[in-house]
Amino acid sequence: MTNFHTETLTHVPSQLVSDIMKCCPSAGGAVRETLLDPALKLSSSPHMKDLALASLLDFFKEILTCNAASVDVLRKQLEAQLTEDTSKAGTYNLAECIAVVLANASTQTTKDILIQDLSLFQQVADDKLLRDQLLHLVTTGSLGRRIDLTSFGSDISEGLMSAYLKFFESSHVE
Repeated sequence: MTNFHTETLTHVPSQLVSDIMKCCPSAGGAVRETLLDPALKLSSSPHMKDLALASLLDFFKEILTCNAASVDVLRKQLEAQLTEDTSKAGTYNLAECIAVVLANASTQTTKDILIQDLSLFQQVADDKLLRDQLLHLVTTGSLGRRIDLTSFGSDISEGLMSAYLKFFESSHVE
């Protein structure tokens, strides 16, 4: 299957469902029951690019807007998609999805998660923890393109900057 087919087969249905939830928020529950699991699987696919990824991100945003899922539950479901077989492109896509969820969370929820991430970055990494750290680093970077992370205080913004620099200086970066 070509990228054109992948884009078309994921973008159009995802955008249609997102538009339905925008027009009829009460449809969110039914959408969650039938389409959330397949969308979660797509979240770590390396084949999600451009319009397909944008539509998937919009889908997750609308699931939250319709109150069809909580931020905490959806974030945990997305994080659970990270496996040892997830490619770098898949990790990037997954991070983008989690960032959209966090960008649509309350300020306090986002701040609490960023504090958890900072403590995760301080741990010595084995292979599994390194995957988790990479996911969270990319997620916070993507989140920073969506919202101003300095609004959470200098402790968080400086801690994130330090974590980024430490990660890039480490031998784990290829």
